[in-house]
Amino acid sequence: MKAALVLNIISFTSAFLAYLSVVPYTGIYYNFFFITLYMLAILNEGYLHIKFPRMLLNLLSIIMIIMFSYNINMDSINAIILRCLILLLFIKLITTKANRDRRRGRFFRRRCRR
Repeated sequence: MKAALVLNIISFTSAFLAYLSVVPYTGIYYNFFFITLYMLAILNEGYLHIKFPRMLLNLLSIIMIIMFSYNINMDSINAIILRCLILLLFIKLITTKANRDRRRGRFFRRRCRR
């Protein structure tokens, strides 16, 4: 329990520090959106324990990346790439943390037994 808490503190702190390094390059509305996602991720980890469907979060991130890419031009390509990466980072923080070995399908288990 204590190790998981320390790892969560380290991961949320490093994500926030990485976000702070690129705040000047994103817009005010995007900053508000990303901070809201970050707070939701912290609350979800500590109090709420909402299990968001992984497929829904993947679909949301794809839709948002497509929306970000509508404004693409050579002057703003760096800002759009930063927004997409930050969005993917915070979507990753929102998803439930699980042991990846438990989540593997039957195909993987059959191949490992051979």
